Amino acid sequence: MKKMRAVLAIPLVACASLQSADPQESYNTLARYGLKRHANLFLEADFLYWKACDEGMAYAVKDHQGPGDYYVPPGASGYAYPYNFAPGHNAHVANARYDWNVGARVGLGYNFAGDGWDMLFNWTYYSTNGNSKRGINPTTQTLFTVLGQNALVVNADSAKAHRKLTYNTLDWELGRNFWVGNHFSLHPHLGLRGAWIEQKFDVNYYNVSFLEQVSLGPTVIYVTPRERIDNTNRYLAVGPRIGFGSDWDFGRHWSLFGELAASLLWSYFHVTTHETFVPMTGGKENLTDARDNTHAVTANLDLALGLRYDINFDKDRHHLGVTLGWEYLFWFNQTRFNKFGSSDMTGRIYKDHVDLGLTGVTLSARYDF
Repeated sequence: MKKMRAVLAIPLVACASLQSADPQESYNTLARYGLKRHANLFLEADFLYWKACDEGMAYAVKDHQGPGDYYVPPGASGYAYPYNFAPGHNAHVANARYDWNVGARVGLGYNFAGDGWDMLFNWTYYSTNGNSKRGINPTTQTLFTVLGQNALVVNADSAKAHRKLTYNTLDWELGRNFWVGNHFSLHPHLGLRGAWIEQKFDVNYYNVSFLEQVSLGPTVIYVTPRERIDNTNRYLAVGPRIGFGSDWDFGRHWSLFGELAASLLWSYFHVTTHETFVPMTGGKENLTDARDNTHAVTANLDLALGLRYDINFDKDRHHLGVTLGWEYLFWFNQTRFNKFGSSDMTGRIYKDHVDLGLTGVTLSARYDF
């Protein structure tokens, strides 16, 4: 029992030391704002104008030659092929990409007395969409479908893709800000990061032509009004985060800042794939309905650079800081969707793992009181 009490007392003693310990001569001078009669609290609010980017999700290939007639090559009895069966005529790949959009980050922090540690909780929220579509002249062009389980899909008259990203992170960090020289300060910190991110990638193909062999006999050409593929990737993660910030003062109130942080997260992915098509006879038929749950260790990097303005007011009882910067967040192997083998390769699955980046302008304000 005594040993248990001693173990439980360790974090209490540590927190008390942050609050009451006297500064040591070996520590560098604190880089704080010198407020008088304050509550040691600070608030942060950020306006984000970001764009999510990855390698792009291909959903169609537009070729500048019509499909032509169908023929049965020698030695391939029972199978018919279009003359244009490959995108070899100045073809262009259609990718679905995200649009620029706004987001927000809010934080609450506390400055410990004594040797000058600080603590911060912040939450980042960002959401964006992306839409893309392709159409053709069926007599002079061909639109090849990229997604879909049916191997004998030939082409479609048009295609539409929609993407949606919802991004949330919750960070806790403990750090200390100190001077390194007369005009340069560092703020190393460590803590925890929690993340929950959802991505959706939906594609519709219209007037889809595909081939089907009937009982090893001749191949029949079908046209279906619509084929739809819905992909969802839900991600939950938690793990340690470490980094540092820096400021270089070049005027009375102005400075250049830089921040770098890295996280290593225990992660859970829930990936679903659902594919349906509408037969000519009406109704709806399922082609794919699959779920893929995996655990992994993933990493991400955060980078920020910009300009800062700081000022004290009300006889040094309050402080206001404003920053304008550029941020880049990099998530390794974050975008994950599955592609299933076609009807002649039953059970085969292709797992796409693509890095996700978020980048853009951040306007921030900090208020100490």
